[in-house]
Amino acid sequence: MSDINDVNTKVDEAIAAHEAGDVETALRKLRSARMLLVAIPDSSTPDGGSLRFDRASIESMITDLQGEKNAASIASAGGIRRSKVRYKRTDADEEDC
Repeated sequence: MSDINDVNTKVDEAIAAHEAGDVETALRKLRSARMLLVAIPDSSTPDGGSLRFDRASIESMITDLQGEKNAASIASAGGIRRSKVRYKRTDADEEDC
């Protein structure tokens, strides 16, 4: 069974990863923290520790990082690229005119 310290550690690791520019690792750590929270009932803290991050704040961080990741992938996709196209008429095109 997980304890609150495990959740706090995962979120701290996610923050450190994000500060280092590693959004993928930050997302993975936050998802792990969310999974660990499932095993901890809202009404009790078995180890007596205090949870610094609630479920809603972890979900919010995941949503924000996912948006950041998506924006970065769109920016790296390159946008619009122009290319020159030459059209060469064939004899069949000449006959249709």
